[in-house]
Amino acid sequence: MVRNPEVFRKAQEELDQVIGSGRLPTFDDRGSLPYLECILKEVLRWNPPVPLGIPHRVMEDDSYRGYHIPKGTTLIVNIFAILHDCLEPEEFRPERYAQKTDLPDPREVVFGFGRRICPGRHFAESSVWCIMANVVATLDISRTPEDQERDTFPEFKFTSGFVRHPQPFACSIRPRSSKVTTLIQEAKTHIDL
Repeated sequence: MVRNPEVFRKAQEELDQVIGSGRLPTFDDRGSLPYLECILKEVLRWNPPVPLGIPHRVMEDDSYRGYHIPKGTTLIVNIFAILHDCLEPEEFRPERYAQKTDLPDPREVVFGFGRRICPGRHFAESSVWCIMANVVATLDISRTPEDQERDTFPEFKFTSGFVRHPQPFACSIRPRSSKVTTLIQEAKTHIDL
């Protein structure tokens, strides 16, 4: 969101229209927040956390697009390539999921395939959505004042390995208002009960 402030503002506008400023978003709001849903898909597409997935072994002879795959072959699915097979893959554009419905849903790719699909995928995806909705509703995230003054954006780098993690970068994170701080404290009180 630091590099795509227009996306962040549009998500905040959608949340403000749906939930207002008097409460935090809940799962009941999810169906009413299509742009936020597009952002979630784009985040997963743009940088899948496990770019090559888990190796699978073929249990019987198979074929794919005319290629023979013998029984016992180990397959490693290039999730990154699957999700980057679109126009302007390096661009972060959530709108692609509202405009073009024939793109694969990243949620059906990033958690694996077949019998070895992640059993916690629904919990993980729902947790990410809930965190994302609450961050967008409660915080303003932007470049640091220094980056704004120089009109530069932080460079994003990721760790290499089986799981990719973003490396630290500087940004500014502030509550959207003092009312938001109160809402968060009230939510914490309900959790502590």
